Amino acid sequence: MDETFSGSVINLDNFFVDLERLDLLKIDVDGFDYRVLQGSKRLISSLKPVVFVELGENDLQKNGDSIEDIINFFDELGYSGILESGETIISYTQVLNIIKGSTHTNGIFSPN
Repeated sequence: MDETFSGSVINLDNFFVDLERLDLLKIDVDGFDYRVLQGSKRLISSLKPVVFVELGENDLQKNGDSIEDIINFFDELGYSGILESGETIISYTQVLNIIKGSTHTNGIFSPN
């Protein structure tokens, strides 16, 4: 990536160990979105928040991740998603076709 960071990092699962309720989780971390999701899997699977996440294939790929990883992550947790346009997320290819010509779109994922 084109930025450097020298501080400490803690995942959300460890930061919010005693959290009892979470209604909405918004993630916009310019390509580190899948990494944040991985570090909050316990939190998401237990508290079932709606998750608003940026879907930017180029930024995700800089970290070896993809929109497909995000879709699969939510699928494994029993979530479904829609795009900010209101269109249901059906597949990775569908989302790539939708964002053709732009840098990203946003996904809103909810437990089934």
